Amino acid sequence: MPVRRLRGLTLSRGQFTLLLAITLAQIRAVNQQRVLAGQNGTPDLAIAHRGQWSSRSQQAMADWNEKMAETIADTPTDVEEQTTQAAANLFNAPVVMYFTVPNNATGYSLFDTGSFAQTLMLSATDRGVDSMPAYALIAYPDVLRSALNIPSDQEIVMGVALGHAKVDDKINKVAPGRLALADFVHIAK
Repeated sequence: MPVRRLRGLTLSRGQFTLLLAITLAQIRAVNQQRVLAGQNGTPDLAIAHRGQWSSRSQQAMADWNEKMAETIADTPTDVEEQTTQAAANLFNAPVVMYFTVPNNATGYSLFDTGSFAQTLMLSATDRGVDSMPAYALIAYPDVLRSALNIPSDQEIVMGVALGHAKVDDKINKVAPGRLALADFVHIAK
C-alpha cells in the first residue's frame, strides 16, 4: 500500500501535510518509544517554561489540571498515566495534519497558520469530525522530518489530530471552564 500524503498548500510560504495510514503508524511507533522512555521532546519552536507564562495562563493550566484530576483520576497517578499514554499514542487519531513555516517566518506567518488551523478545526467540527491541536504531535520534529520529508528550511509549528472522540473515555469528558468575554475583550467606545 503506498503512503498517501497531501502536501503543498501555501500558508505564508509555509505548508501543511496531511498524512494517513502507514506514515502515521510509523510516526506513532517511534513516538510511543520515546514518550514511554521519558525522552523529552525538542520541538522546533521554543516552549516557555510554565513559570514564564502570564498569571492568567498559569491559572488556566492549574484549572485544567484540577479538572483533569476531578474527571479521570481513580488513583493519584491516573492523570499522568492516562495523559502520557494518550500523548504516546498521538491520541489514537487516524489523521494528523502538520503545519510548517519557513525558518525566518515572522509572527504574521504564525498567525496565518494558526488562523488556517482554527478554520480547519471549525470546518471539521461542522462535518462531525473532532480535532485537537497538541504539543505532543510535534514534540519530536526529527521523526516528522524523516517520515514526511519536511525540509530543514521549514519549522514544524503545529499538529492537529482529526478523528472521532470516544465519548465513553473519561479523558474526553474533561470540560475546563472558560473566561467570561468581559475578562479578555475590551470594546472601546
